[in-house]
Amino acid sequence: MIGITTSYLRHVMADNGGEISVKYSIDVNGGLMLENEIIINVTTK
Repeated sequence: MIGITTSYLRHVMADNGGEISVKYSIDVNGGLMLENEIIINVTTK
C-alpha cells in the first residue's frame, strides 16, 4: 500500500502572479518513505 498525505497547501495568486506551496509525505506499508515540498512561483511577462 502507498499513501500520500498533504500536510500544507497554500496559494496566493493575483493578476501579476503569485505562489503555490505544497508539502506532502509518501508512506509505503505504513512506514514513512519521503517528505517533499514544492514551491511554484508564477510571474507574468
